Amino acid sequence: MRQEILELAARLSAEGTPFVLATVVWSRAPSSGKPSSTALITADGTLRGWLGGACAEPVALREALRALQEGTPRLLFLGTPAWAAVQASPYYSLYVNRLGGGEAKRAYYFPHDEVYDAGLREAIAEIAARAPWGSRLGHDAPGVVRFYLRRFGREDLVGVELSSPEFALAPNARPLYVIVQKGRRYFENQRWLDTLERRFRPILEVRVAGVVTTKVYEVPARGM
Repeated sequence: MRQEILELAARLSAEGTPFVLATVVWSRAPSSGKPSSTALITADGTLRGWLGGACAEPVALREALRALQEGTPRLLFLGTPAWAAVQASPYYSLYVNRLGGGEAKRAYYFPHDEVYDAGLREAIAEIAARAPWGSRLGHDAPGVVRFYLRRFGREDLVGVELSSPEFALAPNARPLYVIVQKGRRYFENQRWLDTLERRFRPILEVRVAGVVTTKVYEVPARGM
């Protein structure tokens, strides 16, 4: 558990302010949350610390607020795919990951399950090293991106999710860096990703076990 979380918990306890400590006790790859990852949640819905990405944090926050209201601890299991596979036994989903297609089909059928956010840290490190102050950053992993922008000291970068209505590839006064993840290709961002890959060349490709999992594109600022 991080020292700042412990210190905050001690201070809130001394003040008599209610809070919840949530800790990851088990995780399955490629989850970004790891065992011992901890967050402190207060009654106003503020979450400090790290539990995982956009899949885990909203559920943990919701259940933490319920725990505060009821005054009871709880154990959450966020493993619906694994539970579904057990329930379907012995007819497991053998087509998931490389099992159904061999080495030639790694990260092909279900990249979201197999590679997910692999390579995202390296992509953000590259952007942090080269992006001018206040540059825009397109992505579809808000929780992980916020974590690494803090880690690399680049909270000045203005993030916008590729799947959101606010995202656009239109020229802007500030350069745009776009992170394209093989494990985060959705119907909502397909149009932008196709346009991006047709008009620009990546400035970085991150490979994991020979598979390109993440690309970084740079869209110059207007007038450049």
